[in-house]
Amino acid sequence: MGDSETAPWGFRTDQDWRSLSRDAGPTATPHWARAWVDAYGARYDLDSSLLEHKPGEAILPLVRPRRRPWRLELLSARELAEPVDVVASDTTSVDSLASALAARGENVFLRRVPAGSALVPSLEHAYRRRGTVIVGATSPSPVLPIDETWAEPERHMGKRRRSDLRRARRRAEELGKVEYDLVAPTEAELDGYLDELVAVESHGWKGRASTALAHQAAQQQFFRSYARAAAREGELRLSFLRIDDQVAAAQLAVHRAAALWLLKIGYDEQFARCSPGTLLLLEAVATAALQGARNVEFLGMAKPWTARWTTSERSYVRVLAYARTPSAMPCLVEDTYRFVRHTVLERREAAKTAQYAGTAGEGE
Repeated sequence: MGDSETAPWGFRTDQDWRSLSRDAGPTATPHWARAWVDAYGARYDLDSSLLEHKPGEAILPLVRPRRRPWRLELLSARELAEPVDVVASDTTSVDSLASALAARGENVFLRRVPAGSALVPSLEHAYRRRGTVIVGATSPSPVLPIDETWAEPERHMGKRRRSDLRRARRRAEELGKVEYDLVAPTEAELDGYLDELVAVESHGWKGRASTALAHQAAQQQFFRSYARAAAREGELRLSFLRIDDQVAAAQLAVHRAAALWLLKIGYDEQFARCSPGTLLLLEAVATAALQGARNVEFLGMAKPWTARWTTSERSYVRVLAYARTPSAMPCLVEDTYRFVRHTVLERREAAKTAQYAGTAGEGE
């Protein structure tokens, strides 16, 4: 959908949104929103949802679930679990946006927003006399600060780590011809590369756990749609490690706002002995440094393998805003249930991940 076409929620153009999100991550862009609408929009009442904004000054994508019409939620947060934030020209515009939500008596659930977001104090102030705002910490995501010296990543690693990498390279070379394929594909070139990524991701623990894109039709549709838009913008980065022309590891990322954002990563477990995900990430980080990136954003949540790269993290919070209206009661009941259920499921998921991936998952 081009800029001249009708955008989601009936807006004539997303040019303002693109301008405001120029220095933000991928989840803050109209391309992310459009891809999400294509894949998941049928689950939501988009006609009564909002892209709350003050034209050209502040944009926050909020949607209303069909099964939970009493609240607004951040677009894509439920399905993709990535952080989403307001994009705005200044804090006054964010204050106006928060005041509009409170004045309408909206209940709002922000699953994962940056801890330092201007939206948090704006909502707390706006709902002070009109309801209640609850803010709590949620899962952080790893970030690796880099500079031009990361064009040689091993300079930043200890002796033991460098030795491990040399051993991994030798093992890979023993298996066959090793090639790195790091591309910024055009939209016309994209489908074949994505087919390879989907296939290799299913050859690891995600395939056994049925969480790979090959088993998740809506999520695969989302990533294919978003990748097409990112390719048009020249932001898409796809990386492959091939051993004797067979894909051993693959990554889907975007380079924007002076950062490499890792969105999908997987490897074929038959090559696990040579740590293909780690070898590929090493090349991707070096290339990103040469192209001017200043951070590698791992997104998701910290895992044992990410700790080998960085202990730096982005902090996020969960925000619940309840208006002083009857519709707040079902929200309170649901949120209490969700908190208890989430605690139980989080423990089960941690155990499941450990079972399938162990602590040696190279890259994922």
